[in-house]
Amino acid sequence: MGLDLARPKVRIPAVSAGHSHNMWKEVSSSSPHLLQSGSFFTPIVADPENNVRNPESGDTSWKPGVSGISTGFSKTNLIENNSYLSGSQIELYVETESEKITVESKAQLVGHEDWIRGMDFTLDESILTGHEGWIYSVNWCSNSLQLLSASIDKSMIIWEFDKNSGLDTSNWKQTQKLMSHTLTVVQLQFSPDSNHLLSVSRDRRWSLFTRNEQDQFELVATTTKSTGIHARIIWACCWSHDSKYFATGSRDGKVVVWTVNEEKEKTTALGQCEAASTVLELPNESVTAVAFAPDLVSGAYLVAVGVESGEIRLYKWVPEQWKEVLVLSK
Repeated sequence: MGLDLARPKVRIPAVSAGHSHNMWKEVSSSSPHLLQSGSFFTPIVADPENNVRNPESGDTSWKPGVSGISTGFSKTNLIENNSYLSGSQIELYVETESEKITVESKAQLVGHEDWIRGMDFTLDESILTGHEGWIYSVNWCSNSLQLLSASIDKSMIIWEFDKNSGLDTSNWKQTQKLMSHTLTVVQLQFSPDSNHLLSVSRDRRWSLFTRNEQDQFELVATTTKSTGIHARIIWACCWSHDSKYFATGSRDGKVVVWTVNEEKEKTTALGQCEAASTVLELPNESVTAVAFAPDLVSGAYLVAVGVESGEIRLYKWVPEQWKEVLVLSK
């Protein structure tokens, strides 16, 4: 049975470097194999007549002698590798921001004795190792240079890399390994201003770290059985867009918004932190997710709360007051 060449057009996301929004671009062609991924990648088109070309380049000529049964893009945004198949041969094309794809920049991999009908790239050169158990949560710092990871081994690791040197792990380093919890760290998050780090755990506690003058994070507050309010596992945490508040959600059905009161005396492990309002209690529910909206809505913070039953509840929150505005159910 021959190949079906009457394939529909393909839609894939077009991601452009330096843009905060996602752009989608519809690409239509009579050729069966066409990938278009925006200005940050160069597309390769293979047609049923054994031709391959770059449809965005000024050169509209076709390169003869290559049959495009499959194409693929590498999974890195810093160095682009485009490839296509030619019979039993794989041709790799490498493009950087300063160098466009040329015949000279390609490499040929020969070894198969029959047609190659599929391929993919591996990220083995970008694997970070350091934890001794499952990874439960990862989070990027707003500066895009630090990555935070949390594990079942109760630790948190801060990783840094040189954004000008690609994703090879030789360019990454562990800058800190933080320990504060006695059980699995299930979620963690940098504050939007990148000055704070929040973690929550199966031990029913949260911990707050602050960046010091040496650019290191140090523990400034944590909860105990008497100060933590939550009586069960804390599944979720999040920051408000202005970094003034953070929220925690627990299996006990409670959501607590916390803040730092700089006038408060540091007499306990809670430091200067305190609950910023009354506790939101959802009887017979387990809170599994919580998130602040990225801006104020009518002068109030908008908080989304996800629960185990499958509902998402939206609340307007101001200090000392919760107001439910919408429930999204099954």
